[in-house]
Amino acid sequence: MITIPSDLARRAASLPSFACDVRPARRAVVVAPSGELDMATVPGVRDALTELHEAGFAHLILDLTAVDFLDSSGLALIAAADRAATDDGRRFSLVLGAARAVRRTLELSGLLGRLDVLPRSPA
Repeated sequence: MITIPSDLARRAASLPSFACDVRPARRAVVVAPSGELDMATVPGVRDALTELHEAGFAHLILDLTAVDFLDSSGLALIAAADRAATDDGRRFSLVLGAARAVRRTLELSGLLGRLDVLPRSPA
């Protein structure tokens, strides 16, 4: 049994809500997190992307339209997912939303210019 220190439990309870929706779209699959994509939430998104990659989907789409914050662990997740797809001859794409902070973080990292960015998520 793992015991979580009470101060950590209080901080976790005060974090904004986070969800991650997965939607198949023909030969592609859309992973659509919402909220903040940071060190607390990246593991869940990474697990979803890894599972879908291993399931053989030819095109993974990370839909960030509902993400309002992206930190360095989110950047690392995006870079790793793109690299894994490229290494296996598959496609990895992003869909960006209106959150200026997310776009700016991707721009400053240099990733935005190297990634496949779609204008909108498939239905």
